[in-house]
Amino acid sequence: MWRSRIERCLLKYNPQKYDLLESSGGLEGYLDVLENSAKKIFLRLQRQLSKKASAFSSDTRFLFSNMDRSISLQAEDITLDSIMYEIRKN
Repeated sequence: MWRSRIERCLLKYNPQKYDLLESSGGLEGYLDVLENSAKKIFLRLQRQLSKKASAFSSDTRFLFSNMDRSISLQAEDITLDSIMYEIRKN
């Protein structure tokens, strides 16, 4: 799930680094590191957002019938933003 998104981000935001890594054979290792980081960020954010959502009273919680899906989408967006920042920074 993350690998193809990360690869697209790398191609879009730092194509020179992508070409350099690809020609030197280091692309797979770099993508592995970013993918593992993305998974960790995503899980941490998903837990944090779930805790915030569970703080709602039970009366309010029924409004969030798709809350888990929404939390996952928010965590994915934040994770991709973090990965894009790392790619741009390096």
